[in-house]
Amino acid sequence: MRLIAPTIIRSEAAILPDDVGYCAALFDELRVVDHASSDGTAEMLAARRGR
Repeated sequence: MRLIAPTIIRSEAAILPDDVGYCAALFDELRVVDHASSDGTAEMLAARRGR
């Protein structure tokens, strides 16, 4: 069984690396939806896509 973690975030660049790292250790896949972030969160997610 695969575990997929869905989440919606907005302007979370300060905690994003730690949060994604923590979730990646627990789940097989992360589904992250960015809700109009203005602090670089979307760019950080785009850079991590496919890892």
